[in-house]
Amino acid sequence: MPTIVSQIDEVEKHLQTCESRLDNIERKIRITDLTAEQLKSLKQEEKELQREQKKYETKLKTLRKENGKNTFLSFVILGLIVMLYYMFWAS
Repeated sequence: MPTIVSQIDEVEKHLQTCESRLDNIERKIRITDLTAEQLKSLKQEEKELQREQKKYETKLKTLRKENGKNTFLSFVILGLIVMLYYMFWAS
């Protein structure tokens, strides 16, 4: 089972790939003289990548929230262990 951190890394890589591809498409549209068909194809690909990017951003937000919850829970458990240690064994 992959950890949340590795899932976050994976989603960030996918997101970076989408952003890079979107930049390339936008650059092509601005710089290159394209036929109407090529322009339509690039615009369609751009829309698909934007949808994919939005999906990855949502997933990344969810994973980061989950990671924050797990971190908080870890600190609470650590605090309880320290408290129990001082209550029973430190005396």
